[in-house]
Amino acid sequence: MNKKAKDELEKIVAGDPALEAQVAELEAHVDEVNASTEGLIRRDNEPVVEAPAAEPVVEPVIKTAPAVEEPISDPPTPAVMEMDEVAMQALAEIVAGKVNVEFATQITALHELQTQAVDSLNEQITKLTARLVALETPMAEAVKQAVADMPRNARTQIVYRPTQRTAEQPEPVETSTEDIAQATLANLKTR
Repeated sequence: MNKKAKDELEKIVAGDPALEAQVAELEAHVDEVNASTEGLIRRDNEPVVEAPAAEPVVEPVIKTAPAVEEPISDPPTPAVMEMDEVAMQALAEIVAGKVNVEFATQITALHELQTQAVDSLNEQITKLTARLVALETPMAEAVKQAVADMPRNARTQIVYRPTQRTAEQPEPVETSTEDIAQATLANLKTR
């Protein structure tokens, strides 16, 4: 870190021990590459300063101990097994038996699923066929069936019987039109 940057940081953190510790840790992490950037970064108003010539970097030489080579042994030879025709046939039957059992259980499960699906589809087809037949019936038959399905109401008979007069009830007196006219005129005059 260059001196100017270090001085500015110390001014900012002066008096705060926690910040001073962080600045000290930052300085510890600054290496030669970061410390030698003075003059490389500049602002427009600063004059250009030539960077000092860098010291040649000497790479350290690392000596390693010679590797000890162990001889590689030959890979193991694969085991050879000779089988006659009868042994091959017996082995094939055992393998086929195990495979056939697994496939048989899978096929049985698939067959059950297929049977359930077919039964479900047959039920739906039956329902749809019944609906189609119902839609194809002529309108007259449909109305006739609907009327037949309606509940029957009991018929109510209505009979007219004229009132019979008894001896106690006097015959009503019929008013003449002249009496009605006189009563109307009397009502108009009083109003």
